[in-house]
Amino acid sequence: MLHAEQEEALVLIDRAERIFSAEEISEPDEEQRLDRSLRLRQRFLAGYAFYHKHAPRRIDAIESRISVFEQELSQAGIDPSDLSLHSTAAGTILSLLARILTCALMAPFALFGAAVHYPAYRLAGYLSRRLGTEQDVLSTFKIISAMLLFPLTWMSVALIAEALTGWVVAFVFLVLVPLCGYVAIRFFEEIDQFLGSLAALSMFMMRRRFFVRLLAERAAIRREILALGEDAQHESFSR
Repeated sequence: MLHAEQEEALVLIDRAERIFSAEEISEPDEEQRLDRSLRLRQRFLAGYAFYHKHAPRRIDAIESRISVFEQELSQAGIDPSDLSLHSTAAGTILSLLARILTCALMAPFALFGAAVHYPAYRLAGYLSRRLGTEQDVLSTFKIISAMLLFPLTWMSVALIAEALTGWVVAFVFLVLVPLCGYVAIRFFEEIDQFLGSLAALSMFMMRRRFFVRLLAERAAIRREILALGEDAQHESFSR
């Protein structure tokens, strides 16, 4: 578990992590990727604590650099992970076509799952906003509401199916509806990633210099984050 005294430190670390973890997305070993991300986060946290006390201008410089990078990404309509295109434009296009096929296959189940779960989703959000104001409390209420309302949705659909057709179809719906809900989540994630990759590919083809500069800036910010922790460790030993 990671701990930080100041909320602003965690906010900055979360913003930085979106940048430096973007280069880890293609890592095939999930455990190694998470371990590397955690160690990088710990290093940044240690560096932040040291330089926030002894040289706050360095923290301000990193935060300003991250803010400018985030603003450029927002104007381009992409995320840091969208910069990780394949080695060739043809490879990226093939990946996009494969994603289109995947979305087409998922669409019927995803739309059914989204339609069935949407009332419970909206009700969970409404109840959480009514019962909690703090962000952590709000998230907790959303989780609790979802844990109660989604199973009720599944059982309600199964009962309706049982009344109309019989217990065999009801059992099928009881299994199928939760699976369709999961497919709906994956479907909209795929759509979001597809749009981001498409925007990145368009930028790579039409504004290649700007794309390469963003890619280099992401790598430079990552190096700066690594250096922050290493320099803080050396400075601590020398003091």
